[in-house]
Amino acid sequence: MKTSEQTDAIKVQLYNLTLSFVHKYQPRYYKQYQGDHEDLAMKFYCEFLTAKAREKGKEASLLDKFDARITTLPYLVKVSVQRMLIDSSRKDCVQIKHIDNYVDEYGDCITQAFALVAEETEETVDTRVFTADEIVDLKIRWSNLTSVAQIKIKKQYAECKCALVPMYRDMLEEVLFSE
Repeated sequence: MKTSEQTDAIKVQLYNLTLSFVHKYQPRYYKQYQGDHEDLAMKFYCEFLTAKAREKGKEASLLDKFDARITTLPYLVKVSVQRMLIDSSRKDCVQIKHIDNYVDEYGDCITQAFALVAEETEETVDTRVFTADEIVDLKIRWSNLTSVAQIKIKKQYAECKCALVPMYRDMLEEVLFSE
């Protein structure tokens, strides 16, 4: 299709197809893109309308190369958008690092190292301190359990005590093993 034959309707159709295929294929081929789909579609659309060639004097745009006898415009745009997304992804090789992956691997120390959390002012599992009244209450509850239940709990505690936070381990030692 020559430049003189390109109508505004075909250019509008080209833009709409470009936008729809960017919406559809960007999450698959260009995952690291964080911008607006319309901006990316406009960038690709301008590339499609820009005449270029490997040899000087043979410049042609995507619409100039389009031949309705060979393929359809939607298929041509789909393949072109996919290729441009792949090329853009290769050029933009910045990988997204989510802090959640580091938290899973390193725990809360990663968020503290990068100052992503304020100082801990509220009580958490790691910082919980048991009062004397709570320990007395737990000892009373412990003594009300049957001996079978107590043996079972002591056995479970022995299996997992090395994984417990020191405050809980100390509290359980005092409740379970003091008479």
